[in-house]
Amino acid sequence: MTTSLFNLLALAQAQTPVPHDIPLPLPADRGLLVGVLIVMFLVHLLFVNLMLGGTLLTAFFQGRSIFTGSKDDDRLAYEIAKTITVSKSLAVVMAVAPLLAINVIYTVYFYTANALTGYVWISIVPAIIIAFLLLYLHKYTWHYDFMQRHRKLHLSILLIALAILLFIPFVFLTNINLMLFPDKWAQVKGFFSAMFINSNVLPRFLHFFMASLINTGLFMVWYVGRPSMDVANKFTQVTTADLKRRFYRLATVSTLFQFIVGPLVLFTLPSVGLSMGLYVTIGVGVLFALLALMLLSKEINAEDAVIGSYFKPIILLLSVTVLCMGTGRHMFREKALVGHSYDMRKKTAAYVVARDAAYELWLLEQEAGGGGLDGKSLFTAACATCHALDKILAAPALIEVGELYKDNPQGIVDWAKKPGRKRLEFAPMPTMAHIGEERLTAIARYIIEATGHAKPQSPTQDVETKVINSQ
Repeated sequence: MTTSLFNLLALAQAQTPVPHDIPLPLPADRGLLVGVLIVMFLVHLLFVNLMLGGTLLTAFFQGRSIFTGSKDDDRLAYEIAKTITVSKSLAVVMAVAPLLAINVIYTVYFYTANALTGYVWISIVPAIIIAFLLLYLHKYTWHYDFMQRHRKLHLSILLIALAILLFIPFVFLTNINLMLFPDKWAQVKGFFSAMFINSNVLPRFLHFFMASLINTGLFMVWYVGRPSMDVANKFTQVTTADLKRRFYRLATVSTLFQFIVGPLVLFTLPSVGLSMGLYVTIGVGVLFALLALMLLSKEINAEDAVIGSYFKPIILLLSVTVLCMGTGRHMFREKALVGHSYDMRKKTAAYVVARDAAYELWLLEQEAGGGGLDGKSLFTAACATCHALDKILAAPALIEVGELYKDNPQGIVDWAKKPGRKRLEFAPMPTMAHIGEERLTAIARYIIEATGHAKPQSPTQDVETKVINSQ
């Protein structure tokens, strides 16, 4: 990127609040974290789609059975309802990796968006809990006599859960959208102002909604085709081929709608994140979707005996489409944040310089006041944020460090100057080389003494220590 472009970006973001980043190394290679974010988010999204799509289809078929009296619709609704809570559990588990990845890669952006949407963002937690409990209540009371006599009440339980599940994506999409536009942060006055900060949230929600119907439709094609489904004995007026064709139609119609909603999403994205690479990636995804659409048409018109022959190719083609869309989303995110990331790197560098200078000044003041190289004071100023004597904070307790280095205080100094990562449960330690060899030595001695591992000094060592402390 040229200097002139950086100057333009800096001018465009002159009114943008630019915080400094956390000056710590990433816990893994950034490319690996990005790969985890893209792939695992898509896996998480798949099960979210199946949960929402399953809830929608259950509500549709159960509602229709109430008003038409169709036993087949009621049986089908129950079969779909049995899958919802499983999809829910997998969606929750698969959310851990992408949530951790986005927190690590885009820490400042993600947390800022969370803070700006405040109570509504944090309300996701109780909302999800309520929705999940309602889904379980609906599923496990299906055959209760009371619910069979009050089927509309039973359906209303599911509809409340559905309403919550439809609202949560709005919150998530608003936050993810907001984190990409730091120049808008100062304008946000709560969740709803963040939702309408640009026109992209609603199209993205429609895109997500249609994807839920596509994925659920294809999942149900597989689900009803299992031998254990036993369609011939459970249903009276439909066959396995009929059900497969029904769900293939759902997937096909929803895919056709994506050809309308997709361009709407693309054209409502702010130009700051658009690039030729993004257009090419999306174009490749669209090409594979067109091929899948052709096979979907063949499946709908296939004879009963061979319906399902193209199921695996359809899944493969649409998987490529989804991967392209996920990659394109990341490409837009990276380009949209490039200017602000550059500004933040400069702010972080300035912060580190100011931090180190302030610490050096404090040390000089301490030493000028007669404190000398007091290991305890130095430890309190430089290390106590992460280390405590006998408990774990953000790093191992001192008693563990003292035991490890009881015969090698220089090992503490060497580690502090060029730390690595020994234990995955702790973040990598930042270098403390700027403190200086003598001060690190004083800290190391304090750690050894404080943990009860100090050895009696010889008179010569005692004199040497006094000389060092007087310098």
